[in-house]
Amino acid sequence: MLRRLCTFASVVPLAAAILSSCFISPIYIQVSSDILYANSFLPDFLGYAVNLLDIIFAAAQYSAVIVSFLLFGAVSYRRAVRLICIGATVTYRILNQAVESLTDGTDFISGLRITLLYLILEVLEFYAVVFVALLFCREAVKRFSMLRTASRRLGDTEYDWTSEICPYHGIISKSNPVQMCAAVSAAIFMFLKIASRLIYDLNYGAPDNTSQIIQMVVGYTSDIVGGIFIFAFVLLFCARFIGLLKKPAKQTE
Repeated sequence: MLRRLCTFASVVPLAAAILSSCFISPIYIQVSSDILYANSFLPDFLGYAVNLLDIIFAAAQYSAVIVSFLLFGAVSYRRAVRLICIGATVTYRILNQAVESLTDGTDFISGLRITLLYLILEVLEFYAVVFVALLFCREAVKRFSMLRTASRRLGDTEYDWTSEICPYHGIISKSNPVQMCAAVSAAIFMFLKIASRLIYDLNYGAPDNTSQIIQMVVGYTSDIVGGIFIFAFVLLFCARFIGLLKKPAKQTE
């Protein structure tokens, strides 16, 4: 299972990063600067596609961390998953800067400072999610261990702790560590996106016309929707891994 989780934590985020940085983002930059597409929906569609890939990138990493705290008691296993996630983030930022330098003709080295800043912020965001996963999953693992011990004393040797998590009962359950981790992680993601946009708007100034007001409202709405998507993808990815535990051992090796 560790190999599966490590593969997921590397392949899914990197696939999203490559698709975003190498294909969609360059096209988005070219289309956005072309007057022929100024009034079309194409620039907005490509922008939403980039945002969706960023959400998949983050949700895959969050899910890997949550699952690692639920499945692995060994600190080294959990650390391995976190290092893979950090490596994927570093790769994404360097790849993004390299492609931007090639398409814009800018100097790669001169852009490393802002790249490093974004990287530090994303790592801090990632470790905030790690702390959340540690907080909720540690208590859940203790509870599941006690329930398993009690079940064995009562003669039930087939106690399945995964049934306490998946399938999900309701949208959010305080007793379900995956749902709580997903909700708080989504809130962190959404809060940082809104805060970043708010700082930009305060520096840019108040909107001058109706079009700018609508654009601002759409921007903040997209940040909220992004948080909802993070929540949904984390639940989906975690359910996939927990579902693997319900299968015969031969299928999960």
